[in-house]
Amino acid sequence: MKRTISLIAALFLLISLFAMSGCSDFSFNPIGQWTLTDDILYAGDKVINSATAEENALMKDISFIFYKSGTGVFRTMSDNRYDRNFTYEYDDHTVTVTYTEPFQGKMQDPITLTLSEDGSALLINNYSTVKEQDGHSVELKEQFVYTKK
Repeated sequence: MKRTISLIAALFLLISLFAMSGCSDFSFNPIGQWTLTDDILYAGDKVINSATAEENALMKDISFIFYKSGTGVFRTMSDNRYDRNFTYEYDDHTVTVTYTEPFQGKMQDPITLTLSEDGSALLINNYSTVKEQDGHSVELKEQFVYTKK
């Protein structure tokens, strides 16, 4: 009888450990700190302006910190530290961040960070169209690059 109970307890323990091991169906996992390193502006496929965090003090120490619990913090470490809490979901190609508190009195839409092709960075892409003086439209893309610290 004691052996049966011990065997059942050991089996239950093994199943519990496997379930809590944090296994994921995805090869990518965002857990950790991802810091802003580059801000690149494209017109079409051509880079027209870029800055690195080393060159621009306003970009210094801006990070997404992803915790194992599915929550995280967007952090800036300027003179006045600023943290915004969020929840996130992810798959092999994207991380979707949803802030948990309002910003300027309203909730923001979720932000999608895309994993770079080589898996070394998370990217936020903002698109806009600008009309030039000659009437032609130019498609702009601003890309914020976050790398794991």
